[in-house]
Amino acid sequence: MLARRAFSTGNFGVGKLEQGFKEFGPGGRSSVAGITASLFGGTGFLGKYLQFELGKTGFRLYLANRGDEQDVRAYKVAFDLGQWASVPYSLRDEDSVKRVLEGSDIAINCIGKYYDTKHLVPHRDASGKLSNVNFSLEEVHIEAPAKLAELAKSVGVSHFLHVSALGADKDSSVRWLATKGQGEEALKSVFPRATIVRPGRLFGPEDRLLNWFAQNAASFGVIPLFNSGNALLQPTYASDVVDAMVKIIEDPEDYEGKTFELAGEHNFTWRELMDFTFDITYQKPRVVDLPLAVGEMAAFGLSQLPNPLLTIDDAKLMSTDVILEPSSSAMTFQDLHIKPTPLEKVAFNYLYRYRTDGGHFPYAEGYH
Repeated sequence: MLARRAFSTGNFGVGKLEQGFKEFGPGGRSSVAGITASLFGGTGFLGKYLQFELGKTGFRLYLANRGDEQDVRAYKVAFDLGQWASVPYSLRDEDSVKRVLEGSDIAINCIGKYYDTKHLVPHRDASGKLSNVNFSLEEVHIEAPAKLAELAKSVGVSHFLHVSALGADKDSSVRWLATKGQGEEALKSVFPRATIVRPGRLFGPEDRLLNWFAQNAASFGVIPLFNSGNALLQPTYASDVVDAMVKIIEDPEDYEGKTFELAGEHNFTWRELMDFTFDITYQKPRVVDLPLAVGEMAAFGLSQLPNPLLTIDDAKLMSTDVILEPSSSAMTFQDLHIKPTPLEKVAFNYLYRYRTDGGHFPYAEGYH
């Protein structure tokens, strides 16, 4: 389905041409969907998938890029000629953020982190204190959405789509969930009509879920579980979340001010997910069941690494139920006519590579 709107007049990338565009074509990559979008966090797990889907349906996209343009040029081929541009920016430089947003109909925020990103060498932060933290969860999850929304309004962007998380709660004891909840509140105070998407824990080829079990088993031979691994979660296929986001972006007026909680059909305990992973990979790591208090102490040390294997929030999340609540008034996949993909349908496709017996090749007839 193509959106029924006209492109906003404005610049495209650096030196964008001043001209208006309207929807045309039968749909697909070489059509024009009629919507220009600015995407922040587009190089993350979810953001990458979203770019490829937007390119397939004729959207025009400004990708906010805080790295080297060469690192993101692979996404350009997903779009028709002239429909994608990488625009350099920094969250701490408002003018650069405005350049990403100018001429767009909708801003999409996929920025998120599971831990504070760090420098090896301490530096002075905005308050003048020495710190080795580059971006904290508070900056990424609370300050960034509010700042992006404020700047989007200032340059005339009509719609805002924000990715939060299932279980987001400003009063949560889990810092990651608390900052997600506080970020939603900060965003709504600036842009009340923003649409919020709360995905469950994502699974897919580059996930930080099933891959976490398999990678740690392969590298260390030890897997920690907290409080017996009995906490519940509701894994969600990343591509299903992208499909939902594309539907929202196609008709943003229909979903203004709405919140979506997007989770898979089935609940799992962390132990069940671990067993499921090792049923596929044939790995036999040592499983260590830790009380949460002990796990937090171990995670504190590991969280000091620039790319931590385990954080205190990871330990707390693995001890906290994060599932759809029956009392929630949020919209779901059902409201978008999307049937969630079962975990077992896709997991084998990216987990078999961890098999120590050579993956799937020994089972292919004639392979030597």
